[in-house]
Order: sequence, then structure tokens, then C-alpha cells
Amino acid sequence: MPTIDRMREERVSRNAGFALMEQLVGAALTATSTIVLARLLSAEEYGHLTFGMSVLTIATLFADLGVTTSTERFI
Repeated sequence: MPTIDRMREERVSRNAGFALMEQLVGAALTATSTIVLARLLSAEEYGHLTFGMSVLTIATLFADLGVTTSTERFI
């Protein structure tokens, strides 16, 4: 019968594997969509798209307002 520690180790390993796969799939999809959009759009259109995505990325940094960090700390 497996011990509690052994079961925890297996669960952590499995979750770490899922997290790694999620990161790899996300990176592959991002790279693929970037290449496809760069080929389909003109230089000006692609510039507008990347500028808008940059603005949204920066806005999401401020939108969180530390909620994630405080949640991790206090829970």
C-alpha cells in the first residue's frame, strides 16, 4: 500500500507534467498563429495587431492589481 508521501509525490509529478505540456502547447500555438498572421496580413496591419496586443498585455498586468499574489500568500 503506497504511503501518503509517495502519493503526494506522484500527484506533484503528474501535475508538473501537465503544466509543462500546457506551456509547450501554448508556445507552439502562439508561434504558429504569429507566423500565419504575419503571412496573411500586410506589414501595416500586422504592426497594428502587435501594437494592440502589446497594449492589452500591459493592461492585464495592471488589471490584476496584485490579487494573484495576495491570494497565493493568504490562502
